[in-house]
Amino acid sequence: MSEKGIFGGEPISKEEAAVMTARYRTMNPGAVLGHRIDASFVRDLLDQEGCFGLRMYHALDASNQPTLVMVGTDENGDDMLDLVMDKMFPCPRLCSKPNVLNG
Repeated sequence: MSEKGIFGGEPISKEEAAVMTARYRTMNPGAVLGHRIDASFVRDLLDQEGCFGLRMYHALDASNQPTLVMVGTDENGDDMLDLVMDKMFPCPRLCSKPNVLNG
């Protein structure tokens, strides 16, 4: 593993991503496919002093709809809880144009 991926995450091909997202859609028909968050909020998390990465938790909102809760993580991989993000836009409802990731 590269030094860059020491805390998780690495690039994959568009083809591999397409296979993975298609598998999810097949196993979860009608499910939320993804969530969109503004870059400014991601920067706010990453700009916290001592932030080395991000963690996303699967969650249900007040209407029991899938969402993500996102926090920064420190150099030990521990959650930084001073700034917690949610209220992301789900797809379907607000999706990208059709592509290999959303079918």
